[in-house]
Amino acid sequence: MQVLYLSNRPEVLAVTVESLRTAVAEELEILVITPAPTGIDGVTDLIESELLTAAERREAAAADHDDVTMLRDLAVRRGPTADRFLLSDDDYRPLGLVPADFWLRSGKLRHYVSHDLARWRRLNTSYDGIQLNTWLALAQWDCPHLGYGAHLPQMIVREHWLEAFDSWAALSQAAAAAGHPAGWLVDEWSLPLNWGRGRHPGDYHEAEPHRTLCWPQFPWEWTRDYRAPRYDFENFYPQHYQPGGLFEGLPEVAPANPAAAAATAFEKARRWHELERTMVDLRVPDGLVTPWTGSASKRTALAGLRLAKRFRTWSDLAAAGRDEDVSEDLRHG
Repeated sequence: MQVLYLSNRPEVLAVTVESLRTAVAEELEILVITPAPTGIDGVTDLIESELLTAAERREAAAADHDDVTMLRDLAVRRGPTADRFLLSDDDYRPLGLVPADFWLRSGKLRHYVSHDLARWRRLNTSYDGIQLNTWLALAQWDCPHLGYGAHLPQMIVREHWLEAFDSWAALSQAAAAAGHPAGWLVDEWSLPLNWGRGRHPGDYHEAEPHRTLCWPQFPWEWTRDYRAPRYDFENFYPQHYQPGGLFEGLPEVAPANPAAAAATAFEKARRWHELERTMVDLRVPDGLVTPWTGSASKRTALAGLRLAKRFRTWSDLAAAGRDEDVSEDLRHG
C-alpha cells in the first residue's frame, strides 16, 4: 500500500511513518513531498523544487495554504503515485493497530468525515476560504459536499483525483478570466472524495464519522457535525506532551503492546473529553495550557465569561437556550 505524505519536519515524519508501519498489516511504500531530502530509510523523497516549474515556484512562494494543494496535485500527476494511495500528513498517528478493513471493505472504499462544508461558518483564514470554495464548486457539479479533511490517512483513487482537479482548473481559469481569480484554494481531501462519490458512487461506501482524536486540537474550537464513534488516529501536536500539555506524561507514539496501546489511547481520550465537559462550565483544570488560559488576560476573560454564564443561568435565560451564546464566544474568541 502506497502512502503520500507532505512534510517539512523529517524528525516528526520519521516517527509517524514508523508508527504507521507498526499499525498496519500491509507492507507500505512511502512517498513524501519535501523541500529537502529527509534522510529517512525506506522513504522516497519527492523534492518540491523538482516537481515545480519556475513559474510554479513563483506561484507557490506567493501562496498561503493553497501551495500545499498545488504541490500535492503535481505530485499525483508527475510523481510515481499508484492507482490507489493513502493521502496523509506527518502528524496523523495511529493510536494502535488499524483494522484491516479501515480503508477498503468488500471491494469498496471507506472514508471519514468531520463536518459538512456547507455548515462551516468561519471566514477568518485561507483555510476557511478553502472550505467555502470547495463547497460551492461541488454544489455546482451536483456532488456531495462533506469535509474529508479529518486528519487521518484517506484512500485516494488517482483517476478520480485527476478528474476533480481538472474540473476545478477549468472553473478556476474561467473565474480568473472574469476577473475573480481563485487559484488553488480548494480542499485537497474533500474535492476528490466528494467528486468520486458523485461521479463514481459504486466505488465507495457511504461516508462515516471521523475517528480522530484532537480534531479539533481542543474541544469547542469549532462545532463538529460528526462525533467520532471511536478513535483510531491522533492529530499529533507536540505541545500536548510538554509541561502543562493535555497529554503530559503520556507516550507520543502508541506502545507496541496492544493492551498498553489501548490503555494509552483511553487515557488520551479521557483527558480530551474531560476538558470538553469542564469547558461546558467554562472551567479549565489547574495548570493545563489551553487557548483560553495561555496568558493572564485570557484567564481573566475566561473568568468573565464564566461569571456571565452564571448570571444567565441565575436569570433563567439558559432555559431559552441563550447559554449556547457563551459557547459560541469560545469558538470565535
